[in-house]
Amino acid sequence: MGLEKTIVRNMSRIEARKLGLALMIGCCIVILTYFVSMSETTVDQQLSVAYRVGTAEVVEGKISLEKPERLRKGGHGNTAEEKVHHSNFSAISHMTAKEEKRESKKPKDEEILPPKREDERSQTMKPKVVEPICDFSNPRTEFCEMTGDVRIHGKSSSVEMAKGFRNLNRRAKPQNYGVGLVAVFILVALTYVSRTRTTSMRFSLGGFVKPEKKPICDTSNRKSDICEADGDVRIMGKDTRMVFVAGGGGGGESWTIKPYARKWDAGSGARVREVTLKLVDGYARDRRCSVNHTVPAMVFAIGGWTGNYFHDFVDVLVPLFETAYHFGGEVQFLIANLNRPWMDKYQLFFKKLSRYEIIEYDHDDAIRCFKHVTLGLRCTSAEDFQMEPSKSPHGYTMFDFAKFARGAFSLERDYPSRMGEETDKKPRLMVITRATTRRFMNVEEIVRMAEEVGYEVVVAEGDSDVSKFSRIVNSCDVLMGVHGSALTNMVFLPTNAVVIQVVPWGNLGWIAGHYFRDPSNQMRLNYLEYSISEEETTLTELYPREHAVFKDPMSLHPQNADWDTFSRIFLKEQNVKLDVRRFRPYLERALGILRQRQGD
Repeated sequence: MGLEKTIVRNMSRIEARKLGLALMIGCCIVILTYFVSMSETTVDQQLSVAYRVGTAEVVEGKISLEKPERLRKGGHGNTAEEKVHHSNFSAISHMTAKEEKRESKKPKDEEILPPKREDERSQTMKPKVVEPICDFSNPRTEFCEMTGDVRIHGKSSSVEMAKGFRNLNRRAKPQNYGVGLVAVFILVALTYVSRTRTTSMRFSLGGFVKPEKKPICDTSNRKSDICEADGDVRIMGKDTRMVFVAGGGGGGESWTIKPYARKWDAGSGARVREVTLKLVDGYARDRRCSVNHTVPAMVFAIGGWTGNYFHDFVDVLVPLFETAYHFGGEVQFLIANLNRPWMDKYQLFFKKLSRYEIIEYDHDDAIRCFKHVTLGLRCTSAEDFQMEPSKSPHGYTMFDFAKFARGAFSLERDYPSRMGEETDKKPRLMVITRATTRRFMNVEEIVRMAEEVGYEVVVAEGDSDVSKFSRIVNSCDVLMGVHGSALTNMVFLPTNAVVIQVVPWGNLGWIAGHYFRDPSNQMRLNYLEYSISEEETTLTELYPREHAVFKDPMSLHPQNADWDTFSRIFLKEQNVKLDVRRFRPYLERALGILRQRQGD
């Protein structure tokens, strides 16, 4: 019983296409083997009809005609009439043999006909064959008359006529073609039956069972839920917020999700409304299409924490690229929680992904019909600002995203400047300052030191005009700043540029690496990390040196305290006074990386 279960389990895994292909290949091999084996009979071994007059001998491969029964009643060939016939036929045979010898001038024992001209051969290939007529009714003589490929053998006293004609290069017998056609017919029938049966059901000892149906919604990802469906799709927005799909079977099933890529964060999802996808068997008259679309639909939200520069990318723009880029612009966006100023900020990004005007889902009262719908956004990685190519249907990476972002904002540089090409050209360093928290307290001192190292320094705080600011970032070779959302601009740096993250006090290496170290490596950027010392933080002005802030920072981290306490102390109350002498080697190392990488 265990063996039977194993066989059944293995058979149930066989896909219909693979089984059909295997049957087809097997049958083809059988047919090919059959034709090869049957081709051993050559033209010289063709079946021919031999007529021997006055004998009852049957030669292998030849058919001998005998006299009618009524002419053999008198004896066994000893009558006077039979003797006369035999002697006359022998004389004719000898005369014919001599005449052939004179005309052909060939050896006596050679029986092959002389070669014919091409026109004669073509005429010989399609003659009209007349069956031989032999008359045995005359008491004095027997008479045969025939037309076709006639060969006369004097020595063996026989006259042969081939029953069929064929190309001398072909070996298979005529009747083999019928067998081949039957085999082909059986092959087609078996393939059809196997594909039909294995597509609709799988075999088991208990009978046939239906195959597992591909799930329409995937809710297994930590960051986002996504649903994809084909069929007669009808989308209703405004207060209904429903996506109906007919034609796929399974009427009655439904899924309700928040189409925003941060489902684990309860705070971010509070501002995002749910949308339900439901399978139906058909539609009533009140659900007739108002608008028919010829391209697929994507329904998603941009609420949550959007407005924060980092979350703009990790919660919307990166997942949107993963989900929509493969459509090549041929997709219709229906966006919930739409914010027009926010959309204007990233309009170049959206226009690069869709050629169609965006529909505001919350205020759309039309019934829109599609053939395909995607509800929600895809996140292949559970981590922020990252992708997992192995889980992506299209193998997308953060390098692909960075390249796309540069293209969306029409940025010029894909690689850093080659030092030495121009005598007055220096590598450009961008120092990102912050307006409120985690600010550099000694920017001017940092700039002087960087210029001494050999950089052209650009100081910037950021700009709401992403198109303008992205061009400034792209013109730089090194980007440095304190941990924060402004480092998200690394996506606009040219490939092989350098990112230097200054990590505030408080053992924040884990959060710094999670958000920027790992993503920068995936974007093919060079990453350097500088953690400030106790002397470089302004927290010394707020807390005594005996406080847990300095003695045991980990006790104030979210896993031991709470997020509010952690963020208030280490992310909001802290600023940085950089020790330029201690930091200088990092800028020098970045310069060395640029020189080393300019050959890549």
